[in-house]
Amino acid sequence: MIFLCKNKHLSEYQPDFTARLSAVRRLRDFAVAMGKDIPDQAFEDLELLKENDPGVYASLLKIESALTKIMYPTSILNVPAVSPETVESFRMNMLILGIASFVATVISSIAVNALKSLEGSTNHTVAMMMFGSSFGLLGTTIFILFNIIGATKSADFKYYDPIGNYTRLVSGAILGWMFLVLFAFEETAAALQMDLDTKTPEVSGYAYLLLPFIAGYSSSLTLSLLDNFIEAIRLAFGLKDK
Repeated sequence: MIFLCKNKHLSEYQPDFTARLSAVRRLRDFAVAMGKDIPDQAFEDLELLKENDPGVYASLLKIESALTKIMYPTSILNVPAVSPETVESFRMNMLILGIASFVATVISSIAVNALKSLEGSTNHTVAMMMFGSSFGLLGTTIFILFNIIGATKSADFKYYDPIGNYTRLVSGAILGWMFLVLFAFEETAAALQMDLDTKTPEVSGYAYLLLPFIAGYSSSLTLSLLDNFIEAIRLAFGLKDK
């Protein structure tokens, strides 16, 4: 979006002023959707601006500057089109999904323990895979919820990218299942089946137990582990670059 120089008379760049006013309003609405504390002038003065009022452009720039400081690095040049209703709906969906994935993780872990006498059977294997997927999904959901409440701020998370967010959720479930099967199937099964009345929990077992959750929560760690796994395969088959 291109705006003309503010030193020109307003009538010479009215289309650009109108476009800028619209962009500033979108930035304000996006800030509201993000739950930011917005100055009153961003609501009152912005709606009172008239095209031919003296000093109107300076007033617009002042409001724009205040909003940009609050929302940086988002500005009128890259502000997404998102409504407060959309953000609120997304937050509620993530809360519900977080509860559902937690319940699924607990149920599947109980199922694994209940089927410990049938270890190696189809039912036991399915329960294990359900545990890996639900725990990976829980990790991804926790990551998103932490970003929503501001506990962490990640460049990987964007409210206005629903496809990216929901793709991450699906990826979290898949990666949780995959990491459980590839790296920690037996260790996780042993940790879930442990009789706490007769055995002392092994710290290493619970470290493996957390692997599906970590795979869903941290994309950077997941990529690092996958890179190391692929590198190990390359070395095993003599495919290392010389």
